[in-house]
Amino acid sequence: MAFYFKIYNVMKLKLFILLLCLAPFTSIVGQEFEVNGIRYTLVQERATEDTVAYITKYSCAEPDDVIIPDSVHYSGKSFAVVGIEEFAFLGCSNLISINLPKSLKEIGASAFYRCISLTSINIPNSVIYVGDYAFSDSRIRELKIDKATPNIGSAAFSSKNLNSISVSKNNRRYMVKDGVLFSKNRDTLFCYPAQKTDTLYNIPNGVKVIMPGAFSGCAHLKSVAISVSMSKIGDYAFFACFSLEKLTKLSNIKSIGESAFGYCDSLKYIDLPNTVESIGAGAFERCKSLTSLNLPNSITKIEFGTFKESGIVSIEIPSSVVEIEKEAFSDCSQLKEITLPNTLKEIGRNAFERCKSLENIVLPDSLQYITNDLFSKSGIKKITIPKRVKSLSPNCLSDWYCWTYLPENIEEVTVLWDNPSDVSIGESDNSELHIYDKKTILRVPKGTKELYEADLRWSGFREIVEYDVEKE
Repeated sequence: MAFYFKIYNVMKLKLFILLLCLAPFTSIVGQEFEVNGIRYTLVQERATEDTVAYITKYSCAEPDDVIIPDSVHYSGKSFAVVGIEEFAFLGCSNLISINLPKSLKEIGASAFYRCISLTSINIPNSVIYVGDYAFSDSRIRELKIDKATPNIGSAAFSSKNLNSISVSKNNRRYMVKDGVLFSKNRDTLFCYPAQKTDTLYNIPNGVKVIMPGAFSGCAHLKSVAISVSMSKIGDYAFFACFSLEKLTKLSNIKSIGESAFGYCDSLKYIDLPNTVESIGAGAFERCKSLTSLNLPNSITKIEFGTFKESGIVSIEIPSSVVEIEKEAFSDCSQLKEITLPNTLKEIGRNAFERCKSLENIVLPDSLQYITNDLFSKSGIKKITIPKRVKSLSPNCLSDWYCWTYLPENIEEVTVLWDNPSDVSIGESDNSELHIYDKKTILRVPKGTKELYEADLRWSGFREIVEYDVEKE
C-alpha cells in the first residue's frame, strides 16, 4: 500500500512540475486590455507566430491628439502594435490628429470613418494594407504616402476636404500626376482630390479602371472625359459630385458601378455606348438635372433604385431588358412617358411609386407578374394588365400602409383573361385586389362579366363593364 501511495505522490509532483513549466507558455492570445483610452486585443501573426497587439476601439472621450505607440505593455510583457481593426475609431468626431507607429502594418476597413476633425494623415512605410473607406468622410486635407507600398482599398481616402496628395518617388506601387493618385503603371485611378479646383478633367489614356469613390464629393468638376482604354467605372466613383454636368467618351465602358453617379444634382448629359453590359443599383439616383438617357441595348435589367428621385421625363427601355427591379423609378416626379419592351417579364415592387406625372403606361404582353405597390401614389389613371400575367399582388394597384387603404388616381383597369380563375391574387384563395373606395371601373372581355361578378376577389371595383377585345 505504501508503494502505491509513494507512486501517487511522485505522479502528483511530476504533474505540478509540468504545470510550472507550461505556465510561462500559457497562451494570452485573445486577451483584451485598455491603455490611455485605447483598447487592444492580442493576436498571433500567421507569418511569424509572434503575439502582437491590434487596436479594436478608442474611447473618443475628449478632443485629442492621439499618439499610438510602437509597442504596448501587458502582463509584464511588451507587444508590437501592428494593426488597427475595422471601425476602431469610427465616428470619433473629437479626434484632431493621430500619429501612426512605425510598427503598424494594417489599417482596417472604416477604421477612421467619419472622424470629422481629422485633417491630415501620414501613412508610415511599415503599412502594407489600408482597408475600404478607412479614412472616408473624414476632413483630411492632405495625404502623404512615403515609399511604403500598401494595398489601398476602395474609397479609402474619400474626403470632401482633400486638396493634396503626395507620394514618395521611391514608392513602387503608386504615383501622383497632376495631383491625382494613380497606380504606378497608371492603369488604375485611385483618388481625385475633392477640393481640386479644376472644372475640366481628361482621364489619361492607359487608365482602365476608376476605383470606387475615386471622384466622390468633387466640388468643382463640371466635365469629365473618360479614357478610351477604360472598361469599368467603380461603385460611388462620382458620387455627390454636385457640379458635374457631363461625361463624354465612354466608348468602351462595360460596367457602371453602384451609385456611380448618385446625387450628381447637375448631371445633364451622359452618352452610354452599347458596350455597357451592367448599370449598378442607384447609379443615377437623385440626378435631378438628368431628364433623358439613351439606354444601351446590351443591359438585361434595370437594377434597384437606378433612377430613383432623378429628373427623368421620358425614357425607352431597350429590348434586351427582361427585368426592372424594385424602386427603379420611384419618386421620379417628372416622369411622364416610359416605353417598356415586349421582352420584359417582371417589374419589381414600388418600381413606379410616387411617379406623379406618369398617367399612362402600356404593360407589355411578355409581363408575367405584377408586384406590390407597383404604381402606388403615382399618376396612373388607366392600365391594361397583359394576358400572360398569372399572378397579381393584392395591392399591386393600390397602397397598403398600416392596414389602411390610401387613395389612388387609378380610374380604369382593363383585363384580358376570359376567366378570372386564370390569375392568382396573393397567396390565399380569399385574397382580393385592394381598390380604394370602389371608385375604379373594371373592364373585362365581352361575355365574362358574370364570371368576374361571381368572383369575390374582384368585388372591390365600383363597376364591371364589358368590352369587345377584337375592336380594341
